[in-house]
Amino acid sequence: MVVSARWTGFGKAVAGGVLAVLLAGCSSGGSGGTPDGAQPGGQKKAVAAVPQDLGKLIIPGIEDLPSGWSMGKEADLYVYDDPCDGAICGFRYSVTAQLTGPGGSSGAKVKVASMESADKAKAVYESKLEPQDWRKTSLQQVGDMSAGFTSTSGSLRIELTVGTVFAEITHGVTKGAPSPALLEALARAVAERAQQAQNGDRPTARFTTA
Repeated sequence: MVVSARWTGFGKAVAGGVLAVLLAGCSSGGSGGTPDGAQPGGQKKAVAAVPQDLGKLIIPGIEDLPSGWSMGKEADLYVYDDPCDGAICGFRYSVTAQLTGPGGSSGAKVKVASMESADKAKAVYESKLEPQDWRKTSLQQVGDMSAGFTSTSGSLRIELTVGTVFAEITHGVTKGAPSPALLEALARAVAERAQQAQNGDRPTARFTTA
């Protein structure tokens, strides 16, 4: 499904309640990751533009979610006719989905952007490091680079890059405080799926909360 919203518009939206979320990305208060060309265990780590058929699968589908979780609807695909969005260029397409936990009491909104290169993904990441109404918070390192944030309303967000993919994920709850562990687990699944897609494989990593 192709939708008309661009990345910038999504970045300005702030939701409340069960899914007080922005979109798509990953964790930690710094940058780091695995050296180019290798993954834990010595497996090859490809850095490549992701074709749409695999990119649409980077966000975990219903079969890859924990028991009781659901996806609000089929992930939305936006294809960029103009690769520039504001001052940032190199956009190819983005995919957005909203995930809801058991009973609707918890959820996350995820957005991933496929960029022309790893440097372009890094540029998007760096442009997101000082969001309004959010402050940095400590989360586990995920992907090549990641940063964690908490909003004035209490939601958690994680930004990350994996090669040519940028992701932003925001997690909120209706009661109590969002779970850093849950957000980190979802971020790890998205990061692993992004790498699988760049390797030319169908993403299969599952989001688990156990």
